Amino acid sequence: TLGYPLGYCSPEPVLSAGFFSNIQEDEKSQTQEIIANIAFNVGNSGGPLFTMQGRLIGIVKAKGIMKHPLITAILQTLEKPEVELVYGTIRIAGNIEVELTLSKIIQTLIRWMSDNMQTNIGIAVSVKHLTELLEEDK
Repeated sequence: TLGYPLGYCSPEPVLSAGFFSNIQEDEKSQTQEIIANIAFNVGNSGGPLFTMQGRLIGIVKAKGIMKHPLITAILQTLEKPEVELVYGTIRIAGNIEVELTLSKIIQTLIRWMSDNMQTNIGIAVSVKHLTELLEEDK
């Protein structure tokens, strides 16, 4: 895939190479999706997915996010009121005071890491499927 990951500031796109894993039907959005073992990054959505021969076969849709059961268990434990250890308060936009606690800090870090962890699994919408949809609209 070629793209401009979030925060990348060069005129040349980043090339990410990998392997196709599967093609599946997404019943919710009724699209044919290509599952690929490629490092899709935030900001690559809407970019092209090519074969090694340069043939366009998909449009990047999303990167895979893996939620480990341990992360869920830690977050659930930290949400219990008896776990709080208040360090103080901070002011955020709008002059709003927010308590700064150890569990809130840990929760924020864990959620950020979980949401931004690179799994090298991505999803692209099949060009074949997009073409079929366009043909149906004619």
